[in-house]
Amino acid sequence: MDFVDELRALQTRLRPRLEHLQTEEATKMSLIVPFIRFLGYNVFEPTEVEAEFTADIGTKKGEKVDYAIKQDGKVIILVECKQHGVNIDNPDHWNQLARYFMVSNSHFGILTEGQYYRFYADLETPGKIDEKPFLSFDILALSDGEAEELKRFTKEEFQEQSLLDAARMSKYIRGIIRTLEDQMREPDDDFVRFFISKVYPGRPTQSIRQQFKSLTRQAVGQFITTTIQDRLALISTLETPEREQGQEPIKREPRPAASVKIADAIYAVLQEAGESMHVQDITQRISTLDVRLSQETPARTVNSTLSRDPRFVRVDKGTWTLQAPQPKGVVDNEEGN
Repeated sequence: MDFVDELRALQTRLRPRLEHLQTEEATKMSLIVPFIRFLGYNVFEPTEVEAEFTADIGTKKGEKVDYAIKQDGKVIILVECKQHGVNIDNPDHWNQLARYFMVSNSHFGILTEGQYYRFYADLETPGKIDEKPFLSFDILALSDGEAEELKRFTKEEFQEQSLLDAARMSKYIRGIIRTLEDQMREPDDDFVRFFISKVYPGRPTQSIRQQFKSLTRQAVGQFITTTIQDRLALISTLETPEREQGQEPIKREPRPAASVKIADAIYAVLQEAGESMHVQDITQRISTLDVRLSQETPARTVNSTLSRDPRFVRVDKGTWTLQAPQPKGVVDNEEGN
């Protein structure tokens, strides 16, 4: 099987295990060890995957990181595990991984609870892990781009320097994306002024600028929704085999639409609405976009996605809205200045 086929097989094995995990140890054995094996590393060979790797710091002894993945005797990736369902974006968990990172020669660290993964690196200061991950994903719903990035971490393809270069580019691209997301939620004067200059023939008054602020937000939301619909339509077209005249079409099981993530569809729906929405209404709207949801509990899937993505904020029971943009002028810690 190729990488994508192996990924789909892994997802099929992991999905039914989620509801049975009550401890961190169960999470490691049922979700994380299979993931490490999926990447091609031998979890039964301690020179390749060392469990409970010693990461003592100064006089503090007994510090252990869950797994250290090695290449030619050198630690290349640290893996810190939490029980499934734990919020891995809690700063305490990052601090723990950062401490371990300081006493290893690794350039990469993974923080995970078995379903959601955060990949970190020391891109800004060698030996010091960055505060924000360069790669984040749900192993059960990877986009095509995320799958391609993950493939670089397989035993067969791992090359440290090229990975660091790719991670650095990925980090800056995501920074640009976050800036665009902020502008989509709450466009600032410069962003609005750009569109006014392109489409408004007269001299803009304060009233016009205020009107265009709302129009810009609506236009961007509609653009995102239309783009998702067009992409889904293209996928559907590619998956429908051509047939000769008079022949019945060949029926195939649809391939999971990994290129469109549930979280992105939710974002588009809330962006277009311009206001908070109940999870049931969001679910109903997403269903019209043909986004792949659990048939048994679609609202639960949407609610779980909302609760784990920092772009969304709960304003009331079952009601969500988009996270307010970062105030203009606030320095992003990720850039280190």
